[in-house]
Amino acid sequence: VSASKVQLDNVERHLRKFRKEYSHIHEWFVKADNEIRKIENKPISKNTKEETDWIRATRNDIKKLENNFETLKSFDRTIQKEVDRTMPTLQDRIVELKRQIDQLDRRLKDRSEIIEVNKNFSFDFYY
Repeated sequence: VSASKVQLDNVERHLRKFRKEYSHIHEWFVKADNEIRKIENKPISKNTKEETDWIRATRNDIKKLENNFETLKSFDRTIQKEVDRTMPTLQDRIVELKRQIDQLDRRLKDRSEIIEVNKNFSFDFYY
């Protein structure tokens, strides 16, 4: 009974850490997603530097999230070892969040390209 209690405590502790890490990534995603939605729903402004800087910074943040995803996967593996079975719901959550982040990155890249084309068009138009 004592060994089972220790095992259960370990699983609960790792699940809490998993949830905390997952929540951190998900909250960041929700904020970035809301911001890009606002940007996508408005016309391109004359001052694109601020928007371009935000897009660049956000895409850099996405690259940094790779470490967070590795941490999530590590927690997933640890939990699976401790319970001695696969936990598809944890894996599914990781995969889905990664898909959403990748989709956000694609939207940011698309917006950046639109700004660049618009900037070049405006430049060509005036000269």
